[in-house]
Amino acid sequence: MGIGKRITELLENKGITAYTLSNKTGLSQGTLSRIINKNTKPNASNLKAISDYFEVSQTWLLTGKEYGVSVKEDDVDVLS
Repeated sequence: MGIGKRITELLENKGITAYTLSNKTGLSQGTLSRIINKNTKPNASNLKAISDYFEVSQTWLLTGKEYGVSVKEDDVDVLS
């Protein structure tokens, strides 16, 4: 699963739209859309804004792994 899928699942778990995330993080809707749709990787400040908003690590957001442990799709529910 890529970063776009992880962000999409976090959005669904939190019950918000990409538009809301854009407003809360200061990312443009276009930038967020490109990240979610795998057209671009987030720069450091965008990655920090997204991870801070969802209270997840930047490592997990990028890789799906935390401290060398893979996070399963079923585990994403506990992040909401």
